[in-house]
Amino acid sequence: MAIPSQLLPYLLAAAAAFLILSAIAEQRGLEEQQQQQQAVVARPRCQDMCGNISIPFPFGMGKPRCFLPGFEVICNTSSSGRPRLFLAYNESGPVQVVSALNHRFTARNVTASFVMKNAVELMDISVAHNEARAYRAVSSACSTNSTHFRAKFQYTNLGDEGPFLLSAMRNVLIGVGSNVESMMMTSTGETGNEMKAYMPSCLSNLMGKLKYATDGNGTCSGLGCCQAALPLNVTEFGVSFMPRLNLLWQTNPCFYGMLVEKSWYNFSVHDLYGRELLYPRGVPVVLEFAIRNLGSCPPEGQQKPQGYACISGNSTCVNTTRGDDYVCKCLEHYDGNPYII
Repeated sequence: MAIPSQLLPYLLAAAAAFLILSAIAEQRGLEEQQQQQQAVVARPRCQDMCGNISIPFPFGMGKPRCFLPGFEVICNTSSSGRPRLFLAYNESGPVQVVSALNHRFTARNVTASFVMKNAVELMDISVAHNEARAYRAVSSACSTNSTHFRAKFQYTNLGDEGPFLLSAMRNVLIGVGSNVESMMMTSTGETGNEMKAYMPSCLSNLMGKLKYATDGNGTCSGLGCCQAALPLNVTEFGVSFMPRLNLLWQTNPCFYGMLVEKSWYNFSVHDLYGRELLYPRGVPVVLEFAIRNLGSCPPEGQQKPQGYACISGNSTCVNTTRGDDYVCKCLEHYDGNPYII
């Protein structure tokens, strides 16, 4: 049947409007689906928040079904009344150890005053980036006179068999002081009891003249502050110092060393006047996590292994460089938690 020519423009306009409305409805449906996926972060009947910190699966607390092995967390409100999130404490890791030492430059004698072990406190968790940020104490060495100093070292053990690694790409070694050589420490040997200095290290030396630090304000150029990149696949780490005389001990008694998230620390000459505690709560350090001891990514078309973690229909599996580890990622154009349905 022929269509009158005077009706044709109206029919074309109606068809165009229909196509536009259909596209809008489809887009809204996709957005609603993505919002629903984003809203669900934990398994059913599992706690998904600790204060204002989201707890996405595979992290969880309470019943074992709420988390995968190695991802148990604790929400603690007893210390300050404000909820704080910690990785579940384990002597073999994850654990943070803080030790205080009294040291003499000339005689090389060291006296330990205390050793304290704490759980690792988390700042936030991102399943999209397979990262968790944690608080980490700053190591310090403060001169009490020209030959003696009191040092406080912090050592973190994430556990050799656990899911966490120190992120080499997202963190950096920082040293702060008038004459300080900061160095990363890690554990060697099967027992984990032997300690050694693991390069990298960095040197900050003002040659006894504080004025040299003014031009380096805000940067770590080696004048008041230094920095170095980190090695890969590290699970045990700390920061120590190579003993060096502090010619400015009366006005600038303290040296500092930290493993910290890149771009977080902004050097200020004011930090050279510190008195032992720099950032008492700690500084942010980025931990990478992966699924371990549950197999690797199955080849395409093959049956998924038992305990396979990428259970979302809109997820994919990506192998890591550490071995039989993998992470789960959302497919392109999807957001949410790939570790849950």
